[in-house]
Amino acid sequence: MLGTIDRSSGRAAPEIDVLEGSVEVKARATGECDANSKFTIPGVEGEFCKKCSETGEAPINGACADPSTVTTAECANGVCTGCGTGTDYFLFYGGCYKTDSSPGNKLCKTVVAGKCTVLQDNSPAFIKSEVLYLCSDTSEDAGGKENCGTCTYAPTPGGNSGGNGGSTTSRAGEVFTCKSCLPGFGLVGENDKTCKACTVQNCKTCDTDEKTCSACLPPSARPTTPPLPSRPASCDSCPRTAPPTSVRARLHRVSD
Repeated sequence: MLGTIDRSSGRAAPEIDVLEGSVEVKARATGECDANSKFTIPGVEGEFCKKCSETGEAPINGACADPSTVTTAECANGVCTGCGTGTDYFLFYGGCYKTDSSPGNKLCKTVVAGKCTVLQDNSPAFIKSEVLYLCSDTSEDAGGKENCGTCTYAPTPGGNSGGNGGSTTSRAGEVFTCKSCLPGFGLVGENDKTCKACTVQNCKTCDTDEKTCSACLPPSARPTTPPLPSRPASCDSCPRTAPPTSVRARLHRVSD
């Protein structure tokens, strides 16, 4: 959407006239996410925003909105750096998320002073130095693993747990461990586990390695071949099942 400045009134006009020297400006639409600021959360449909294009807005539950709805939230220039002192909203990737609304209810269970302190069961996130990150965040600050779905952030002596179901305090010497991978990837490795793409076609979840399938993508409900080292499970088609007894009886009567 384009607009101009009406020099007589100082207000925006709907059209521009470049020949007369009008100043061309781009109007920022409300509710829009800034370029390259969208992200996804494993297990939750849709896209969410880290930074809003309108400086007076900020990501609230992942969508750009007026941040004044979050009491004492610290938000400016399209992002939040604090989510108040309450126990309902927590800070997550530049926005404020509520524990009883999606997607916040998939991430965090308990909030203290605007920060997540206890994660939801099987949360796709972990807490590091009082900051909530996705398990798949490979940035230097996060230190997660690519394509990781759930994880733990376990301490060495001198620290406290910060993984799924853990709480956050001052910690030292934590170790990140991926527990499960995103759909289509299998957890590989003994100690430093990584997620590799499943080599079985139409496989949703691989176990122990990328060649052994334990769950198929729809319409295949389960692997059609028992997973063996020499013969990985196949997800080529839906397993055939016999019709219920009542259905077979009706079919028999019709054929008679």
